[in-house]
Amino acid sequence: MGTASTIGSRVQQDLRNKPSLMASSSLKMKMLQDSWTMSIPQPVMSLEEVSVEGSGQRRVKRLTSHQEKRTRRAWNSLCRHGVLLCALNMFRGEIFAYPLYLQKQIACKPVTFFAMDVACKYWPYLRRLAEKCPELQDLLTTRPFLSVFHAKAHDFKCEVKWSGAYQEGAGSTLGEEVEQCNAFLSRIAVTTKHMSKAGRIDMLTIMAMRWNQQKFDNLASTLARRYRKATITLQSQLHNLEAMKTEMDITDNQLESWIIDINEWAEATTSPNDADVAAVAS
Repeated sequence: MGTASTIGSRVQQDLRNKPSLMASSSLKMKMLQDSWTMSIPQPVMSLEEVSVEGSGQRRVKRLTSHQEKRTRRAWNSLCRHGVLLCALNMFRGEIFAYPLYLQKQIACKPVTFFAMDVACKYWPYLRRLAEKCPELQDLLTTRPFLSVFHAKAHDFKCEVKWSGAYQEGAGSTLGEEVEQCNAFLSRIAVTTKHMSKAGRIDMLTIMAMRWNQQKFDNLASTLARRYRKATITLQSQLHNLEAMKTEMDITDNQLESWIIDINEWAEATTSPNDADVAAVAS
């Protein structure tokens, strides 16, 4: 009995220390690199806690094993069709360093919109950061896109300025694809939080591969269904627009003038709250 217990303990220890089975997979969970993190100004540091010595010198304190075990959340990045592109481990709360890293990873691809549930707070932060880090200037070529459903909970001026529903070229995009993927991955949240680091990464990788395979298999039918739905919605909205113009007796020029006035009103009366941005960035 004692020998069997000893062998079982050794096997469990080996499993805990084993390398990730899918470490070479392109869909493996990505972690922020210290070299990249240290090149960003202080508010963006995420993987390391910074403390100040009595002499005024800054000392970097590595995360303890206990803190690392509490890292049980991930931040995902998806494309418009819902395909999972990359992800990273979250060592802290929802700070701007995480979407900034993912945006930098996908910057090599032609990206038109960057959808996020707090794009109205993140984009002013990115502009200020790009002033200090010229290598991040290319990220500003992407257009900010506030998720449509999340925008409903924001101020109306914020919704007019940032919501994806009013972005030219966005079509019927909602920007909530990440929430769908998170709902799928949450099925294993109860088990992965008790796994070893390697086991957790392997399980999340398998689930990510399964999610992408489902998207690839259903892509043709999904696009056809979305096209048909968008066509019907467009005809309905055009009919409603013509009915409203007839009822209010207005022309296209007047309607365009109203739209310009509303956009200027939202642009002039909305400003980022520096306190809120600093709180999330730190």
